[in-house]
Amino acid sequence: MEHIVIAHRGLSGIAPENTAPAFTAMAEKDVQWLETDIDITKDGELVLLHDNSVNRTTNGRGNLHELSYHDVQQLDAGKWFNPTFAGTTIMPLTDLIQLINQDHLHVNFELKAVFNSDDQNLAGVLLQKFTEALKLIDPASEIIVSSFNPKLLAQFKALNPATATAILFEDAIPTNWLEVAQAVQAEYIHPDAAFLTAAQVAEFTEQGFRTNVWTVNTQDKASELFSWGVHGVFTDFAHELTFQPAFI
Repeated sequence: MEHIVIAHRGLSGIAPENTAPAFTAMAEKDVQWLETDIDITKDGELVLLHDNSVNRTTNGRGNLHELSYHDVQQLDAGKWFNPTFAGTTIMPLTDLIQLINQDHLHVNFELKAVFNSDDQNLAGVLLQKFTEALKLIDPASEIIVSSFNPKLLAQFKALNPATATAILFEDAIPTNWLEVAQAVQAEYIHPDAAFLTAAQVAEFTEQGFRTNVWTVNTQDKASELFSWGVHGVFTDFAHELTFQPAFI
């Protein structure tokens, strides 16, 4: 079985997550797969940000969906991680696509749920613009689109039936996982490593799904998971992990 190690928000163990330094370092360290988070400003620009707010990863405050693109471009998205990254900005999706094509990368895009006073309209804009942006990516790049939000993922799949999708599960796998995965026509299951069992991986595989597990930051855990039959792991240290299964 093919295995992959996916750089979680880029090489986020050595550079500020979801920023240009975290992604440009991948080519230097021979990492081919990245994961990132797609969200939208109040004026409809797609940017890379994990949280609903800019508080944790910038020197600013506020909900991204209430800020303009101009607002977020004024923020420092690097100094919080290390002063050497001061001046790093929140990355627009267009810049990442250029890097994906330049460095021949594969990518997992996580679609973030939209929360603001006009969330339904903004979510529609996100899906429309993201669908158009995907057309700019070199067809040689593999793409997976994931979300914790089944409704959002189903809407994306309706617009992009040929693009592989993954349903994300946090904490314990729900008893109706198969119903949810089939409803959104997912090809992948992306579970939380802390709650996953070997038996569940076997069940996912039996039902025809591939499993990519988050977030795995030790080689021992990665090796154990690959021994269970998972396809890939998300990690903050993709340049350090290998996909050698544990000896059992």
